[in-house]
Amino acid sequence: MKKLFFSLVVALFYLSCSNGGGGSTSSSSNGGNGSSLAENQVMIPNENGEAEKPYKNSGKIYLADVRNHSNGQPILTDSTIVEAGTIINGDVVLTLPTNIDSRFLKKMESAPAGLNVEPLGVEIWFYTDPFRLLSNGKHTGNLEYAKKSNGVYHRIVYWYFSKDAKINGSNGEGGGIEYKIEAKKYWNKIYFKMDIEDESAYITTDLSKVPDGLAWLIWEID
Repeated sequence: MKKLFFSLVVALFYLSCSNGGGGSTSSSSNGGNGSSLAENQVMIPNENGEAEKPYKNSGKIYLADVRNHSNGQPILTDSTIVEAGTIINGDVVLTLPTNIDSRFLKKMESAPAGLNVEPLGVEIWFYTDPFRLLSNGKHTGNLEYAKKSNGVYHRIVYWYFSKDAKINGSNGEGGGIEYKIEAKKYWNKIYFKMDIEDESAYITTDLSKVPDGLAWLIWEID
């Protein structure tokens, strides 16, 4: 249910988006909000999704949200992934690229019902999948900055904007998904707070709303 609800939140945007233009992918770590960030130790979660013990391996981190329609697994090819950083002995360093190829972007031609988008025409990568960890070319884990507490799912994701933009308002059934986005050009940290029981969500760039206790969690691939 959690993954389905999370997907539905993002799908509300896609109903009014079309492919847009953009720069070519770059490995540069210079750019807007969220670029070249040193983060915390990666943790291996227990069966309840709680950080349990440190992760000590290494690998490259990629953005990849294209999935195989038949089995739901991510497609990890040169045309579907973007290098975004490294894990070195369990420590995360993100080096998000300044420019993103147009095939990854969605253009906001109009605002979904209940929302105000300024300016229209902004191009965005609404990236909500986990980061993908590859070691020696093999998919070894999925990485997210998150915690679950008392039926509430807290998560930080990264969205790319082609220019400064604002998204405000509520939509979804009963207006249960509230947005308060004031984004800068390039990458922005986005805080998702999702109540899994009542299927409501709050999505914002206001990081003062983020509670303590989030951690980098690695979901290892067998």
